[in-house]
Amino acid sequence: MSNYREDAEYLKSEEVGCVIAKGMAVTYRADPKNPIDFFAKWLLNHSRVQRQQMQQEDKGLKQKELQEKFDFEEKQRQKEREKVEADLKAKKEEANRFETRIK
Repeated sequence: MSNYREDAEYLKSEEVGCVIAKGMAVTYRADPKNPIDFFAKWLLNHSRVQRQQMQQEDKGLKQKELQEKFDFEEKQRQKEREKVEADLKAKKEEANRFETRIK
């Protein structure tokens, strides 16, 4: 009897139960000549679509990670450029002060 409960809980789970319910509803509305074959093909198609969505999400996450990494590195490069420019400006000002004292 406990095995029956486990099976029922598994089928009630959102990952399984909702998919089966959707597939059954589509099969019912389509009223195909061979409902078992139709339902099986619907499940296979649903699986393909889900897999493609997951791949797209993974791709999107990877692109986001790469963009964030690029943005971080660009900020670091910008800080470095600003530091170099500040150092150059300070050296020029020092050179100008030195020239002014010499004159």
